[in-house]
Parts: sequence; structure tokens; C-alpha cells
Amino acid sequence: MALASYSLSTPWLQIWHERMGHLGEQNLLKLKGMSYGMSDVPEACLCEACVLGRMKEGPHKVPFKPGTYPLQFIHTDIAGPFPVPGNKGERYWVTFLDDKTKLAEAHPISKRSEFFQCFRRFLEKHERPERRCHCVRLDWAGENRLTEFHEFCADRGIVLEVSAVEQHQQNGAAEVLNRILMNKLHPTLIKSGLDLKWWPEILLSIVKIRNCSPHRAFKNMTPYEAWYGDKPDISNFRILGCDCLALKPERKCKDLLDVKALPCKLLGFEGTLIYRLLTPDGHIILSSNVIFQEKRPHIAEVLKRHHEDKDSQMEGEKGPPAKRQAHHRIPPETDLIPLGGGGIDELPPWPMDPKSLSLPKNLQPPEGNSTERGSPPTLSDSLSDRSSSTLDNAEHIDQHPELRTSSRSNKGHYSESNPQSYGRYMLLFAFLGAAISAAEPFEPKSIRQAKDDTRWKEWLEAMNLENKSLLDNKTWTLVTCPENRRVLRGKWVYKLKRGPQGEITHYKARWVVRGFEQEEGVDYNETYASVVKPMSYKALFAIAAALDLDIEQMDVKTAFLYGDIDEEIYVEQPHELSDGTGRVCRLNKALYGLKQSPRIWYHTLATFLKGLGFSPLHSDLGIFSKGHVYIAVYVDDLLIAGPSKTQIKEIKDALNKHFEMTDLGPCSYYLGMSITRDRQNRIIRLSQHGYIEKLLKDFGMWECNPTATPMDTSKLEPMPEGYQVTEEDRLWYASAVGSLMYAMLGTRPDIAFAVSACSRYLANPGEPHIKAVKRIMRYLRGTINLKLTFHGALEPLLGYTDSDWAGDVATRRSTAGYVFNIGSGAISWSSKRQTVVALSSCEAEYMGETQATKEAIWLRSLLKELLGKEEPAATIIYGDNQGAIALAKNPQFHARTKHITIQHHFV
Repeated sequence: MALASYSLSTPWLQIWHERMGHLGEQNLLKLKGMSYGMSDVPEACLCEACVLGRMKEGPHKVPFKPGTYPLQFIHTDIAGPFPVPGNKGERYWVTFLDDKTKLAEAHPISKRSEFFQCFRRFLEKHERPERRCHCVRLDWAGENRLTEFHEFCADRGIVLEVSAVEQHQQNGAAEVLNRILMNKLHPTLIKSGLDLKWWPEILLSIVKIRNCSPHRAFKNMTPYEAWYGDKPDISNFRILGCDCLALKPERKCKDLLDVKALPCKLLGFEGTLIYRLLTPDGHIILSSNVIFQEKRPHIAEVLKRHHEDKDSQMEGEKGPPAKRQAHHRIPPETDLIPLGGGGIDELPPWPMDPKSLSLPKNLQPPEGNSTERGSPPTLSDSLSDRSSSTLDNAEHIDQHPELRTSSRSNKGHYSESNPQSYGRYMLLFAFLGAAISAAEPFEPKSIRQAKDDTRWKEWLEAMNLENKSLLDNKTWTLVTCPENRRVLRGKWVYKLKRGPQGEITHYKARWVVRGFEQEEGVDYNETYASVVKPMSYKALFAIAAALDLDIEQMDVKTAFLYGDIDEEIYVEQPHELSDGTGRVCRLNKALYGLKQSPRIWYHTLATFLKGLGFSPLHSDLGIFSKGHVYIAVYVDDLLIAGPSKTQIKEIKDALNKHFEMTDLGPCSYYLGMSITRDRQNRIIRLSQHGYIEKLLKDFGMWECNPTATPMDTSKLEPMPEGYQVTEEDRLWYASAVGSLMYAMLGTRPDIAFAVSACSRYLANPGEPHIKAVKRIMRYLRGTINLKLTFHGALEPLLGYTDSDWAGDVATRRSTAGYVFNIGSGAISWSSKRQTVVALSSCEAEYMGETQATKEAIWLRSLLKELLGKEEPAATIIYGDNQGAIALAKNPQFHARTKHITIQHHFV
């Protein structure tokens, strides 16, 4: 009897006894009536071999309990990346779905890491004392593993239900919601004719429309009513993207003859009375006084009318030729593309020029009648307006098996007895929609994005070329990883190589080591590597223009792979291209991403060039010279300038024998700058038109209104104490300032002061600072065609300097700047805030002249090495403060200047 408490009388309870933590038999029998799912477990013998060889995925049962009140249970997921960045740089959207009411909410975001911030805002918006979130269902993606996110949920008592790896069905409610939104968003964008960058605005409107639509979870109720307890008012809903006229404010109608309305496009709704409208100049306005033009012929009606005309034409074929020809006319109010007499088989091949889709002149509607008829713009206009779309990837339409038609005389006719022909026409419009939605190629941030990209074939080809180059160079040896050794991870980095006008020349993929995982002293020691300075290559261009030197350009393929490394480093095999053995790569040569790779490559190239008789300049180790032949090195980009093409060809041949090179011929595009040359007049022009255009489009400022100056007259000030910028705005601001700084260093000294002023607020920028950055972009939009021009003979080095006094409101420090040239275009410039506070304008100017003098001394040494001769006279630096000039000439006022730091008396 003593064993009774340790045994079970019912055999099938043995499994449940162990499942429930060795619960006793009496309690197990009680539990059967107190719970669900406690069924008899049949006795069976498990065959492990069958499981290993035949196991398959089981049905996905609902593992969660439905929500009993609004906000109790939330489903969430991230969709994207969208192939075209939004007007504010958005690439993804986050969706939140309430399980009880099925109400949905979407937040467009730029990065997946912004999920936590969106979730917190969502709760702050909807939570009430009587309505709080207790459970969230989501997948186990990287953005959901943040410690701050888990701590936040734990503090609020929110339970996280995470789906298993690759089991997206377990988060099916959110996945289905994303699919529904995408199915509505895509055709809406196609139909509206809007630029694809406005998809975030359309998405928010679609979510609002979806919440006011019937849902299968309710019989006579919408999600809106289930959440708010009242029926939705949809009287203000209009067709998204439709044309409309908005009343202008009175201040913009100063003249009695001014038009009172502004043509716009509908983007969305604000409340029940206000509309979000897109103006022709790309701005979003809010207005309640709007008249809409929603009347558009349906495609089916257009096709039916067209084919009725065709049927009538066939019946009247015996009539006069003029009458038969008249039946081919397409009604002028339609958007139909003329298909000719042969139907789909006679369509032009793809890709086609969008202009070729317009109607022939004899089929165009009469001029002046389009407004009276209220006809919409034609499909050709819609296609032409989308400058960002491309048809490059569309297949030849007549090669598609769905579009092969028979040779019957009535092919292509629409009728009740021939629905297949109507389907073919609809498929044609689907192809046109796909072509319209094809976006400007973007650079994937990960291999997952590359796989989702429509140009995955091009990216995979680039990856294979990179991998072949790595193997040919014997970059690594595959080995079994030794114990206790770190294996560095790697990733694919994708880059679109562009030409002088910003056009795509080829796709580039690099296998890069995650160098931030390296440990100093273990995986690397020295890291510094020199590259040519911006001032140096501009001086080289000025000399080439004056002396009529030939300028050629070469690119080293996989440059970092030519240098041997001394450390023992192990890296994983390239993703998607591994041999599947689980071995790792022991590096024999340097690889991109390693901290020491640039230094190893520089020393490898420098050693080779020294063997050819070249020596680096003391003033800039990034330039090598031999007589009057110069080689400027910027990592793997080589700029070769010399008086003779024969000499340059000999250098190229020597480089080709030792390295795998790409000969780019005469220099036309260098470090993001397009180079144009007029050798007859000895002119070289540098332009960053393509870079600036891409910059403005990336930040949504391409369609902005230009301005005449890069900065406002009012001074920038720090934000008030207690203000904290959002992470999204901080990252946007830092990225914008960094992009503008590259343009400033290249060819735009005119924005140096404005960029310097904006860069002081990177830690905590506010709305005034963001507005200032956008003003610089507006200035660049209006001056995008400006070029830095080097023209004429060389002149002695000449400088100009100036400074304000206590211009920085926060620190009361002054900003000084200088610019130098050698005859025409500037070769060096700077605008920086001084390190100390100046007590007078004279002192501020004096310290600015010191900095200009230092730059002049360096430039003189650079020009001496490049030209092989000293400057003929002292370098003149112009300033506009007589006190500072007098002090520089003769520092006699000791009592008034003894507080000035010794270094500033350098001048």
C-alpha cells in the first residue's frame, strides 16, 4: 500500500503524469474535467527513421485565445521593403491589428529598428485606464529582440507571443492584413497616376478606408463601429489620386483676375471635413473647400464600346472604304491604347518608349474639347509623368503564353460568347500596370532585400563575379575551424555604379567582413591608409587644364585582395555561394571590411609604384609623381595625368600586368563628379549634377521650390532645455548634413558656411535646423548646373579670408573662412567655427588669417612638388579688417594682444 502514491492505476495517464510535472492520479482525473485538450494518448511505438525521412509540417491551429475587449490582444508585423522610398524616406510600414474589433493602424517607417518607437506611440494614443494592452503577437525578427522593447513590455505587464522561426502562419492575422493593404495599395497607385514616392500617404488612407469597410468577423458592423461604437461617416470619401480643385487662400488672390482655385491630387482624408491634397509643385496642403473630378470611364466599358464599334465595322465591310475606316476610330473620351486591326498580336514589343503609347494624330480628340468633355488624361500622359518608372524588366509581351492568340478572323473581339479575349485585354492592362509600378533601382541593404528585389538576377550575377574574383586571387583557404578561434561574419554589400549623368552603368556586389567584430592586437594592429585630398586633386585638375595634360582613369578590381595579411583570421563562407561543408575561410589576403585592409592595399600599391620610379609627395601621400606624370590614388580609383599618352599607356600596361584593372579611358567621372573638358580652350569643368540630383531625390526635395541663397539671415540657435529630438529626425538630419558636406567638399564652396552652421546641431536638431538643411537643398536645386571651372594659365597662389564676430549665439565664438585659387577655379576652401572666443572683430579676423596662412603654406609645398619649382613670390592673402592686417604686419600693440594665444601669432 505504501507504493499507491507513487503508482498509477490507469496506464494512459502515465504520459500526462509526466507532462504535468508528475501530478498525482487523483488530481489528473480532476484536471480532465477542468481543462481542454487532455485526451487519451494511444500506446504506439515511434519509428525514428520514419520521422527523420518523412516528417512534414503539421496544420496550423490557433494557439491563442481571442481578445475579449478592445486593445487587449494586438497582432503586429512589418511589411517591406517597398521598392521606392516614400516622400520622407520610408521603406517599410508597421501594422497593428486589434483582435477584438479588427481595427487596423499603419505607420510608415524608414528602418525596421523604428518598430519600438511606433509601438510605444500606438499605446500612448489608444490606452485608457479601462482599456489596456495585455498581449502582443509578433514574429521573432531582429527589431523585436531589443532589450528596451522587452523591458518596456515587462513594465506594462504585456505578454509577448512570438511565432516560431519561418512559421509566418502563426502570425497570420497580421500577415493577411499586410497582404490586403498591398493588394489595395498597388492598384490604387497604378490607377491614380501619382508618383510612387507618395505611397505612404495613400497607405494611410487605405487603412482608414479598410476600417470603414465590412469585415467577415462581424455580420452588420465595421471595425470602426466595433471600436468606436458608432457607424462611420464616409460621405467625404473620394477616389484616391483623383483630380480636384482646391480654393486658394485669400492672401494668394491679390488680383481680381487671379484664378481662385488650385489644381491638386487627392492623397487622403483628415477627419470628416478636411482633405490632404498634393499640389503641382509637390507640396501637401490641407483644405476643406475642394471640388473633385471623379468621373472616369471604366476599362470594361471602354473595351465594350470599342468592340461594339469593331463589330459594326465588320458588318459594314462591304460599304465604302471611308466608312470602314471610320469604325476603327476610338472614342476620344477613352484611355484605350489603339490596338490596330489585328488585336493584341500587333502590339509593339517591350520595352517600348512611353511616348509611343500615345494616340496617332488622326485619332486624337479635337483640341479644346477635352475640358468640356471632362475627359481624363491619357495613359500615355500617365506613363510619361512617371519619370521614376522604367520598362526595362518587362518581357516581350507577345512572347507571353497567355497572350498567344489564334488566327481566327474574330480574334480580339469582346462578347459574351468570347470571354477569353476580354481576359487577354485585361492581362494586357495588368502588364501595363506592372510596367508603371516598376521603380528606380535601389541598393539593397541585405541579401534578403536583394532577393526580394525585382533585379535579383542582376545582383546574383554580380555576386557570382565577385566570388569568382575572390577564388581566382586565392583570397582564402577553406579549412575546418580550429577550436577557440573567432570566426568573423560577413555580408554582401550592393552598389549601383553610375555614370556622369547619374545613369546606372553596372551592378556591383562585394563580400565584406564585419570588421567591427575584430579585436585590436588580435586581429589587427595598424589601420591608417592615405588617400588623395580634395584640395590635391583639384590642384591637379587646374594644372592639367593649364598645361594641357592628358588625364586617364583606371579602377582596380578587388583591390584589397592583392595584399597579404600577417594575422590569422577566419571568416564564414559567402552567403548563397558556400559549398555546404560547414568549413570556414582562412584568409590569405586582405578582404573588404577588415580594419587593416586599406593600409595593406596602400602599401602594396605604393611598393609597386616605387618600383616603376614613382615616389609619393611629402605634402600628400595619396599622389605619386615621376617627372611631370602624376598618379592620384583614392583607394582603388587611380587618376593618371601626364603630358604624353605614350607615357600613360606604359603605366597602364605595367599596372595591368600586376593587377586586374579596368581601363576607364579619359577621365569623365571621378569620385561622384562629372568631368567635361574643352582642350582647345584649355578648360576643365567639374560638376556634381548627378550626385546632387540623387541627394535631392533621396531626401524628397527634388520637386521643391528653389531659393536664391543657401541660408537665411536669421541665426540658428540650440533648442530649448528639455527638448529631445526623435531618433528618426536625428538620423535624417545627420544623413542630410553628411550628404551635403560631400557636395561642399567636392565642387560647392558656396554652401560651406551653411553646412558648417548646420553641422553644429547634429546631437539635438530641431525644426529650425531641419528647415535650414532643406533650404540648402532648395538652393542646390536652383543651382544644380553650377560647375567648378579651371581655365587659363596658372597664376601665383592667391587667398581670401574673412570672419564674423561672435556669430554663434550659443558659444559666442566666431566663424572664419578662406578660399584659395591658382588662376581660375578655387582649389581649397573652408568655413569653421573658431576654437576660442574672440574679444573683438579684429581678433576674430586675425585668428582667421592664421588658419588661412597655415593652409597657404601647405598649398605652396604641394604646388612646389607638383610643378617642380617654388612659388615666384610670397602668397598674398586678402582680408577686410585693417586692424587685423596691421597686427599681422607688425604685432606692436603688445598690451592689447598679449591675451591672444601664441599659435595665432603664427601669421
